[in-house]
Amino acid sequence: MEDPQLVSGSTNPWLGRQLSRVLVWGERGFSAVLERGLVSISNFVLNVFLARWLLTADYGTFAVVYSAFLLLATLHGGFLEEPLLVFGSGRYTNDKSRYLGTVLNGQRLFVAGLSTILVAGALAGFLFPHPTATALLGLAIAAPFILYRELGRTATYMILNPRLAVFAAALYMGLMLPGVFFVYRAGWLSSAMAFLLMGLASLISALWLFHRLGPTRVPIRNNPLTRDVLSDHWTYGRWAAATGILVWIPGQIYYFALSLSVDLNATAQLRVATTLIMPASAALSAISTLFVPALVRLRSRDYFRRLLVAGMALFMLLAALYWLILGLFSQPILLWLYGERYVDVGPVIWIVGLVPILAGSVTVLGPALRALERPDLVFRAHALSSIATVTIGLALMKVYGIEGAAFGMVAASATTALTMVWFLFVGRGKQAHFASHRTET
Repeated sequence: MEDPQLVSGSTNPWLGRQLSRVLVWGERGFSAVLERGLVSISNFVLNVFLARWLLTADYGTFAVVYSAFLLLATLHGGFLEEPLLVFGSGRYTNDKSRYLGTVLNGQRLFVAGLSTILVAGALAGFLFPHPTATALLGLAIAAPFILYRELGRTATYMILNPRLAVFAAALYMGLMLPGVFFVYRAGWLSSAMAFLLMGLASLISALWLFHRLGPTRVPIRNNPLTRDVLSDHWTYGRWAAATGILVWIPGQIYYFALSLSVDLNATAQLRVATTLIMPASAALSAISTLFVPALVRLRSRDYFRRLLVAGMALFMLLAALYWLILGLFSQPILLWLYGERYVDVGPVIWIVGLVPILAGSVTVLGPALRALERPDLVFRAHALSSIATVTIGLALMKVYGIEGAAFGMVAASATTALTMVWFLFVGRGKQAHFASHRTET
């Protein structure tokens, strides 16, 4: 006969609540990883196709132009996406629809300026012949739609419903990958065409996503909410955007540096190596996004720091397992994906594979500082990382080439992680947490 205490949730309501909470957050975490996984797989396969089907120098061109786009996109993330997570889960939580509509107004102005910059760069490339000109023009058309989708996926995390982002990511994959294969078979594949395909797939998935989100249209002028949102996003976003630029430097500057100091072939080789760590990086990025609204709600709890330590240990362990598997099987993986063109990249994979391990700690530490509304400390951690890149990293690249660039990436990641540990467990972040705890309790 069954014990009634085992079948009746009412006999232990605390246990029932805890189990329900675990299941809910487990489902959200799974959805977050799945969504990033689908987008990562799409971009991963795109990079593999381009590396296989384009000349090495042409693929290097794609890597350089895409890195330039990521630099400009850091402003979008800093002033729009990251504040959306923090304030949408905090002070605007009771008016999310109008708040999202207000942020969309700002997004439209931002992408108009971004496209203008990219078109100007493309025209300069045509006037003073440069191999990136056509790719820049394709990106100028696609960039607004790519960022539109990114804002939509961020909004699903704001409302803690990443399942919507999963469907949008599946739609993106279902449109983009067949499109790449089609243009290749038709003989039209190029770096510019790749950007156009990304833009088209992003536009269609974003339109579906915002249809489901249903943001409220709000006027730009004579609207008190617009003024409040502008003030909040500027106050927070100036730190977040500057931090985004500092994050860009360790991860992307080597593509430019190699193209200038060596050639576009070296840029392509480094891009191939970093592409293989893309799945792990995407999973960590998804979890990091989910952590911000969760930690905003938990920042006044006594077990806040214990949660951080447990999360760091878990994600670093998973990343270490990924690194070990990737390193041991790098040669057959490279042969299978790219043929014999990039077999010499194997040793570099062992090095760059260390980056996700260190990023596993930043996956938890960064959101914790953001949840405490201390983007200035996140900025300072990445500032030190950027200093390490432009000094130690570029010096290593100058002496050791691609391997030196890979070691520079590892050094920068280690600097970021150690600095954030100091802020949260020893320095100012610790003080910020105790102040938050006293205020909210």
